[in-house]
Order: sequence, then C-alpha cells, then structure tokens
Amino acid sequence: MPGLPPGAPARARASSHPHPLPQSLQAPAGRTVPPAVARASPPRSPAWLALAAGAVLLAWALAAQAASVGLAWDPVPSTALRGYMVYYVPAGSGTLTQPVQSPAVRLDVGNRTTHTLSNLAAGTTYQIAVTAYDASGAESAFSNVVSYTTPAASVPPVARFSASTTSGTAPLALNFVDESTGTISGYAWTFGDGTTSTARNPAKVYSSPGTYTVSLTVAGSAGSNTLTKSGYVTVSAPPPSGGSDGTVLLSQDFAGTSLAGWRVQDDGLSYQRSRWLVSGGELAQLNETYGGSTATADLAKPGTYLLYEGGATWADYRLRFRMRGADDDAMGVMFRVRDGSNYYRFSWDKQRAYRRLVKNVGGTFTLLASDSVPYQQNRNYDVEVVVQGSTIEVWIDGARIFRVTDGAHPRGSIAFYTWAQSGAYFDNLVVQ
Repeated sequence: MPGLPPGAPARARASSHPHPLPQSLQAPAGRTVPPAVARASPPRSPAWLALAAGAVLLAWALAAQAASVGLAWDPVPSTALRGYMVYYVPAGSGTLTQPVQSPAVRLDVGNRTTHTLSNLAAGTTYQIAVTAYDASGAESAFSNVVSYTTPAASVPPVARFSASTTSGTAPLALNFVDESTGTISGYAWTFGDGTTSTARNPAKVYSSPGTYTVSLTVAGSAGSNTLTKSGYVTVSAPPPSGGSDGTVLLSQDFAGTSLAGWRVQDDGLSYQRSRWLVSGGELAQLNETYGGSTATADLAKPGTYLLYEGGATWADYRLRFRMRGADDDAMGVMFRVRDGSNYYRFSWDKQRAYRRLVKNVGGTFTLLASDSVPYQQNRNYDVEVVVQGSTIEVWIDGARIFRVTDGAHPRGSIAFYTWAQSGAYFDNLVVQ
C-alpha cells in the first residue's frame, strides 16, 4: 500500500473501512506489522487501562467531579513509526469509528505506549482507541475499541435514622431504619447498651430498663458523618402484676345496667348535670357537664366524675380500661382519690390537644406531666395507670406516655371523669 503523498495533512484516510498502517510502517515482504494493539500493563499510577481484548480494567476517581484513567498498548515494531494518537468519546455522544468525527477527542501522545486521560466526567462511559502514525501523518486502523465507565461522583454522606418504636417495656424489640443520604459504603451503629452493629437497618432488643442514646456513623469515599440522638430509646420495667398481694381488686365489664357501688359527683354546673348510665355493655356519660375556665392552660377543669366507693384503702395498684370519645372535649380517670379535693387525674382533650396528668391537693392543682397529642373521635383506646409507692405511670395502647414521682396521695379509690364531653364511653375495667 503506498504512503501518503508528500505534504498530506496528518489525518485518517477518508474511507468506510479501517485502514492498515501506511506503507512506511508496513513490514518487509513475508512479515506483518499489526496496527497498535492494546496490552495489559501493570498499574503504575492511580489506575491503568489495558486496551487488549480481555485485559483487566482498573480505574480510580481522582476527585468528586473528575476521573482519570491510564492507558497502555503494545508498541508497533517498525522504524517508520513516529508516534501514537489516542481517541476517545463519551458513548452517549457518538460512536468511535474511522474516519473520526466530532465530538471525538484526538490526542497526539508522541512515541510512547502509555498515557493518562484526566478530567473525565464522573459516571460517564467512554469509548477509547489508539492508532499509530508515520512521519507523513498517515495513521493505522484503530486498536480494539474499549468501553470504560468512570466512577460516579461521590456525595458527602449525611447520617439520618428513625426507629419503629422508641419506648416500651423490657424486653423491647425494635428496628432501626437508615435514612441517610450521600455516597455510603459503611454503617456503624452504637445502641447505648454496649452493643453495636454494621448492618444498614439493624434489629435490636433492649433487655433491661433504662434510657439509651443511639448513634449512627455513615462513611463513604467523600467522608463520614455521625448523628447521635441522646435518650432516644426509653425502656421501662414491666408493669406490676397486681396489687400488693396480686389479687384483683375490681373487675367490671358493665354488661348489666346497675351502677351499685358507684357515686356520681358533679363539680361543674355551668351547663347541665351529668348523665351517667350503662348502655350497650358500656359505661357512658352523655351530657356536657363542665365548669371553670375553658382555656387550655387552666388545670382545674371541674366536670363530673363517677367514683367507686369501695377503694378508699387501695394503695399500690394497676387499673386498666377502654375509653372512647364521641365528642371532642376532656375525658379520663381519677385515681388515689381521697375526697373531692385530693386526688390524681389523667385527662385527654381533643379540642385543646392535650394529654395531662395533674394532682389536686386541698383544691390546688399542679401539673405533673403533659403532651400535645389529641385523641381520635370514636376510636377505642386502652388506658392503663400504674401507681406503686410514689411512682406513677400512664400507658396508652401498650406504650408508656408518662412516668412521674410524687408522694402527695399514698392511697385512694378510682373514678371516671369527663369535662364538657357529651359522649364518653368506658369499658373492661380491671383494678389489680
């Protein structure tokens, strides 16, 4: 094959098929000089790419927005060789074929068999090939074309997590859920009880009562980040099994119609007297009996209560019942009731969005605990109150919401309570 005419530009020949080496690079008769053929070469810098078919591809992203890849190929054994051209193009922008057209990039790397392509776009696939050229600039056909994908850009990680529950009785089983963002390759959890995990979404059982701080560290190629939630999990001891001797003090499912042993007390008479009755297997209070201020901040909220008269000497006990509100005002339970001016009371108000534990000592009310959770109308809630010594706990649907210490009232009976509530229902009462 003849060489290029004198003065011809250094370019690939315009034809529809790959070109062999120009005549000046061809071997004498009986010998064949191949086009530039890639070979595998040992790593010599951050990463090396071998263009030979079946060669191992190695690469390493040098920065968050750029990548670098090394190339190595077999030399052409000809004295006419003057150097090599490296061609590359993003796969999504075109196909690397001869004759080469934009947007392919053409680099004259001189007479050497290695080169590093730098500042490539992260997370992008490139087609890469090499040609050999002689003094006239005529080029050989492409070596084998290699597709290489640069590593995706690394994003600094940010630790985030939640849990399926954060409170309950021991043993408390829960699941932690990773909600972290960024490029992450590793997780390190500490659960506050001396145990750890490297799982992404670990399951955990807390065996002992206590308050636990949970921490998650996430790490990746762009760094690491830690989130710590102090006192995130609260585990309490199981409620006591019953009264001081384990006996059932009172059990009533309100299956009949009698309220024998119970006494009605109306303290709030701003609107109407109460209407306590047993109906449909439930205890109900159906009138809007209330008094005092309607402001949320007012603690007294005098309404109406139904007192069990046989529990004046009860000290440590657990009371359980089911409660439902058809209206949107306050309802709840009083316990360790000594008289109308001395007792504890738990109340729940939807309209004013509070759950509240107060004590009344000689007519003076003090807030012991509260939160801003309204109830859902016409939904049944399982309520449990535990009083043991000076410790008071309130539980809703198996989750503890309040735990306080107060010794103002060491003993007393129980009473159901409503304030401005025209549809309160109670059932399945057990006191142990």
